[in-house]
Amino acid sequence: MSRFHTASGLVCFSIALLGCSLAGVSCARGGASRALVPDDYSAWRRSTEQELSYTIPGHEASARTIFMNPAGFLFQTDASGTEFPQGTVIIKEIRPLGQVTAAMPAPMLTVMVKAPEDERARGGWLWIVKDTATASEMVFTSDFCYRCHANANEAHPYADLNPMGSFRDFVFFVPGMDTPALPPQADSVPGQGSGIYAEPSGDGY
Repeated sequence: MSRFHTASGLVCFSIALLGCSLAGVSCARGGASRALVPDDYSAWRRSTEQELSYTIPGHEASARTIFMNPAGFLFQTDASGTEFPQGTVIIKEIRPLGQVTAAMPAPMLTVMVKAPEDERARGGWLWIVKDTATASEMVFTSDFCYRCHANANEAHPYADLNPMGSFRDFVFFVPGMDTPALPPQADSVPGQGSGIYAEPSGDGY
């Protein structure tokens, strides 16, 4: 992970991963098991065209580009909320903020795989981090990612802001619901003031 040690946000995230690894029971490495993150994901559609190049809790100072497999676009929305089908894969490319462009390889991927029957799932999803330099994958079996993304199921400062606090299946940027309901305000972005929104503890999927 030395390729992005110069980016403070990714350093913080790496420290969190290290602590998770040292805890032993909190995280599990894929080891010899089959890969969970496909190599051809860049051919998928993006789940949002928004420029996600601002500091957020969970990913700190990083730029994010989000891709979703075709199964994910078959999500269902009704009065009870939004639910993604089993087999949905959402991949977020993580790059140091302001240091690289989207054309450069992403040193890290954070991934959600809808697999409610997997014993490692939290909230019905597997939460995975992949180091693209080594191709190693780590599945979080702690609640580190799950707790952050639980904020997507209530009003938050991202995408359309989820003003009704609807269940969004732990996904912040749901396709078709990613247009801000209000004009962007500097003080509505976490880390840039309290504004009219409570600062969430989650990141911006």
